Amino acid sequence: MKSDDPYELATQIGNDVTPLEFLRAVYCNPAVPLPVRMRAAIEAAPFVHPKLAVTALVPIGEDFASKLDRAVARSRGELKIIGHNPMDRP
Repeated sequence: MKSDDPYELATQIGNDVTPLEFLRAVYCNPAVPLPVRMRAAIEAAPFVHPKLAVTALVPIGEDFASKLDRAVARSRGELKIIGHNPMDRP
């Protein structure tokens, strides 16, 4: 599917491909200008590579409000101070 004219790429691919397959064909085609290939790769990346996510598990029998109350109470406690003696600079 190589072509010297990047605009012929759309007609060569046809209508039976998914949008992701189309983007892949664009960013894998060296005849397409680099900025267009980069944009196609950027748009396809979220659908090719998994996203990292963070989840929190709250134990059964303990609701969010009680955990929040305990966290607020801890934050109002005495501050921990780290002892530090600055060194004299030469």
